[in-house]
This record gives sequence, structure tokens and C-alpha cells, in this order.
Amino acid sequence: LAFVPNIGFIPLGAASVSLVHLPVVIGAIVFGWKEGLILSLAFGLISWARSYMPVGVADVLFQNPLIAVLPRLMIGFSACGCFWLFKKLFAAIGRGMQGKSESFYRVAAYGFGALIGVALTAAVYFSLVNIAQMAGAGAAMIAGAAGIFVGIAVNNTLRSGMTDPNRSAAMFGCAGGALGNTVFTLISFYFFVPAFFEEVLV
Repeated sequence: LAFVPNIGFIPLGAASVSLVHLPVVIGAIVFGWKEGLILSLAFGLISWARSYMPVGVADVLFQNPLIAVLPRLMIGFSACGCFWLFKKLFAAIGRGMQGKSESFYRVAAYGFGALIGVALTAAVYFSLVNIAQMAGAGAAMIAGAAGIFVGIAVNNTLRSGMTDPNRSAAMFGCAGGALGNTVFTLISFYFFVPAFFEEVLV
């Protein structure tokens, strides 16, 4: 994924959007946090190595391992942690919702799916704009994608009647891992770009 052009790292102007975290997220959910940590480290090291063959201007920033490797170590923890948290939560909710009608599940699915999707979109957008100082368009793309994905996940989870907590929790684990990759990378930008790349800010 990392070294096939326009597949693992997709160039978008000054920076590249990464899809290499997807196998890390899936591996962390399937195998657990220890294997997820190994996969996260591999992703970070590959990202670091690839930064010496930059496609966009911002790719050069990943030549610092504190930006390329350190935040990626949190992907496995984010994915695995979200998976186990929601697995327990959905199992408990499913026990409490037994015997409810199909129409109840449908109304709850669309209502909560839309509500949580909009709330998450707003929260991620304002966090990226105000904390990470990200441009409005980029923040809107990331926040919108996260909100839509989680909204659909909530909808599907409630429509299934919480009968399969593992399957439902896996969607939230994927969302948590992908969001963790974005959030922790932006946090590392916030702290380490001013410290090591002063010329970028001029």
C-alpha cells in the first residue's frame, strides 16, 4: 500500500492522504492491541521512510520520527480500545432492549444515527479548526467523513437490534482507529512542526 503510487498515499496538493492505516486498524481489532502496536510501528516506520521520497510539500515534515512514527503508535490502541469498549456497551444495551418492536429499532436507528453523526461532525470540525488550526475545507472533509461513517454505524447497529455486538463494535473500532490516526498526527504537527520546522511557518 505504501509504495504503490496513488493507493496507500494519495497526493492531494501539498499533502498526501493515507490509507495505509486501514490494515493496522483491522489487524488491531482482529488480533488485539499488542499485534496492533507492532502494525502501528510498521506503519510509522514506512511513513518515515517514504517521506524521503516526497510527493507533496507537507510530506517532508514526516522526516521527523516524532511526527511520522510517534502518533501512529496510537492507532492500534485507538482501534482496539474502541472495539472492546463498544463491544461491552452494545452487549449491555442489547440485553436491555430485548423484546422491543421492529418499528422501535427503526425509529431509534435513524434518529440516533442522524443525531450522533451531526454531533460528531460538529465536534471534530471545531476541534480541527480551533485546536489543530486546520483550514476550514480540510477540517470539513475529515469531520464530515467521520460523522457520516459513525452515523451509518449507529444506524446499522440499532437496526440489527444489538444481536451481534462484535460486528457492530468492529465498525466503531475502525472509526476510532482512523480518527486516532488523524487526531494524533495533527497533535504532533501542532507541537513538533514549530519546534523543528520553523521555516515552514515563515
